[in-house]
Amino acid sequence: GDCTHAPITLFKTLSDLSKLSRIRLEKGTVSENISKLERGDNLRQLELIDFHVEKGFKEGLKGLDNIRKLLIIPNYKDEVASSNTEILEGITSHLKHLDSFYLGVTNEWLQAMSVVIGDHQKSKAPGDRECFPLEKEGKVEYISLPGLYRKVCREMPSTKVKVLKMSAGATCKQFIKSLDK
Repeated sequence: GDCTHAPITLFKTLSDLSKLSRIRLEKGTVSENISKLERGDNLRQLELIDFHVEKGFKEGLKGLDNIRKLLIIPNYKDEVASSNTEILEGITSHLKHLDSFYLGVTNEWLQAMSVVIGDHQKSKAPGDRECFPLEKEGKVEYISLPGLYRKVCREMPSTKVKVLKMSAGATCKQFIKSLDK
């Protein structure tokens, strides 16, 4: 459901629902508070749609051994490279056990990133023009979406990985159930 005005205790409250096996949350904010879900022993599937990822998310993923499938479509406010790094490093460091990992980005966000990056992208092949900024040693580094896919697959060889592109209006139509097919 819509978590725009959800309290900071949302993840703790959800973890108290002992029989919950799947959670789908839309339009919220997540950071280290996601760690509360480790208490949800039956929780296997997590979908975070249009969620703003804040500092602490990476560390919050430690101990989420119960989660087997994850879909995340971030919504960016600022600190794009920092948010992406929290996601990517958190997943590849702490959730290597995942059966499936799906990362979604919107066409509109990719287009905005293309404008920010500038003209030197025009000389690249179409698939390499769409870039995903990451923070590395205090600097912003850009990786193509195919490069991002290869990187995650390399670091999580037993996980089914998909990097998805969609319109902003289609984010709410993405479900793990349909992506697993």
